[in-house]
Amino acid sequence: METTVLSPQSRNKNWLLAYSILNTSRGWVGVMASPFGIRKLALPRETPEQALFALGNLNGATIDECHFASLEKKLQAYFNGEKVTFDEITDLAEYSPFMQSVWRVTRQVGYGQTASYRDIASKTVSPRSFRAVGTALKHNPVPIIVPCHRIIGADGRIGGFNGGVALKKELLLLEQKGLSGVEC
Repeated sequence: METTVLSPQSRNKNWLLAYSILNTSRGWVGVMASPFGIRKLALPRETPEQALFALGNLNGATIDECHFASLEKKLQAYFNGEKVTFDEITDLAEYSPFMQSVWRVTRQVGYGQTASYRDIASKTVSPRSFRAVGTALKHNPVPIIVPCHRIIGADGRIGGFNGGVALKKELLLLEQKGLSGVEC
């Protein structure tokens, strides 16, 4: 299956953005998409207002709760400890080819598994760029969908995460319990 990625320059500047705030057992998640795919996912926040704020500039965007109904169900199941595969199409064309390659490889790390920054780097066009992999993951606009929380140091250290190290540990534990069938 061949995927065509449109460059930001080839797009109509007036294309519509849709967004919504989704309720999960872990908190409120903000999500934004273009007609080309999901552009941003804000990790769980305590209030809908905080999730909305985490999405950033919404000028020209319209709220569309129906558009994200399937994703909301998946996120609810995920945060309830169920094994979920996030196969949503993303729109990350505004980012560098290297970042896109890091995120593409990261999406291949399965539920309940981990990989090191070095493992991810070895599968990109720059196999020795594990520090740059960390930087790309730090700027991941769609965490959970691109499971950057599953990437750890080669020595097993947890490392950083946009949602904080405590949330990263929580997500890794949630997935381990999901694999073992233990309720969270």
